[in-house]
Parts: sequence; C-alpha cells; structure tokens
Amino acid sequence: MNVYEVLPKAAGSVIGPDKALYIVDIPDSERAPHQSKRDSRYYVRLGGRSQPASHKLIEDIRNRRRHPVLELKSAKLQVLHLPINERVVNFDPVLEISGEARVRLYLNLRNVSSTIMAMHASLRIDHFPGSSWTNYDNLTVTRRGEPPHFWEFGAPIYPGMEIALWMDANVSSVYGNVTALVPRGGPWSFPGRAPDAVGLPWMIFADSAPVRTGILRFDDLRFEQAAADYIATHRDRNRIAITYPDIIRGI
Repeated sequence: MNVYEVLPKAAGSVIGPDKALYIVDIPDSERAPHQSKRDSRYYVRLGGRSQPASHKLIEDIRNRRRHPVLELKSAKLQVLHLPINERVVNFDPVLEISGEARVRLYLNLRNVSSTIMAMHASLRIDHFPGSSWTNYDNLTVTRRGEPPHFWEFGAPIYPGMEIALWMDANVSSVYGNVTALVPRGGPWSFPGRAPDAVGLPWMIFADSAPVRTGILRFDDLRFEQAAADYIATHRDRNRIAITYPDIIRGI
C-alpha cells in the first residue's frame, strides 16, 4: 500500500489552507479472491460499486499470475581465439582459418515481475553445431545434466533484478580459402552452415512458471564483427587483412 499527500500549491486551490488530500493506492492482493464474512460471497468493483462476482470471474482471479517472469534481455558474443594456421601451397606459406574457435557468450536475464521473486531458476541453451560448452561463470550458475546442459542459478532472482552470466564454447568454424573463383576468400561457415542458418534454442525455467523459450540467432550475435575485433589485435593482423580483405570489414 502507498499513501500520497497532495498539498495546496497556489492561491485559489480547491484544497483549503492547512488542509491536504491523501491518496491511498492499494495494489491487487496476491491472495485474491477474498470471501465476505458477512454473506460468504465474493465481491468485485464494477462501475465504482461492489458487485457479487460470477463463478468465471472468481476462477480468473484465482488463476491470476502467481509466479515470476524471467526474460532473456540481451546476448553478446566475444571471440577469444580463432584457428589461424599456416599451410604450404606450391612451396609458399598460406594462411588458413579452419578449426575450433573459442567464443564467450554473455547473457543477461531479468525478472520482470514487480512482486514475485524466482526462488529456483535455470537456463537451458543448446550448444553451437559442431561445438561444446567449456568454461562458465561458476559464481553465478552451476552446470547440471548431460548436453544440452542446464545452468542453474545459485541464488534467488528478486523482482526487477537483472543478472548476468557467461559461458565459453569451442566452435568448429571455417573461413573459406582463397581460390580462383573466390579471390578474397570467405565466407564463414559453422560447419557448412552460414551464420544466419545457425540458431541456439533456449529455455528458461523459474519455479512453477510456464517455460519461456526462444532462439538466439547466430547472425544476430554478430560473429563476423566479433571475429574482426579479435583479428584487429592479432599479431598477424596485417597479413590476415592482405590475404582475406573482407574478414576485417567494419573494424
């Protein structure tokens, strides 16, 4: 319950001198519906008056949301390592980008409920094609079960609270070699799939709430930009840029 005091602000106010108006804000009850002790009936406010509630309305009130609502608010990808190797073609050394990349996925979840905390919450997220989860934020979550893993939060998530976690993965990735038909090399594939064809299904569990689901599109995670950011700090960045000029777009 909230109580607000409204004081007169200027001459001519309808609120008299030394008077005040008080507004009492009473939110919906978490224990509704409530039965009258007088006649054992249930009442609701309709048109500014208390009216007996119908059976359907009573059931609707009884089934009012009583659980937390966790949402996946954001996801970001960072490339920690790219498989940049050297091979010999016609006695000349040539750079090749093929093998396991190491990436870190940053996630933010938020309890958008204004009154109900999530006592027990877990996130399930499928791994990348041709990949495996490795290290993770063990201060925030515990990894449980066989793949696909469940990442269980170690503490309640309070109403309005936003919580971050991260997890690492080794991802099979290839950047197309330079050929006569593709003189600039590329594009990226994982494995054999373009970034816009890769999705990571996820599920959020919170107490008895309905399971929330979605898909993280790999293209939306901007792997290509994350790879370019990594190459920008690589010791062979100039040589990589000469061999694969399109790989560093946007840096």
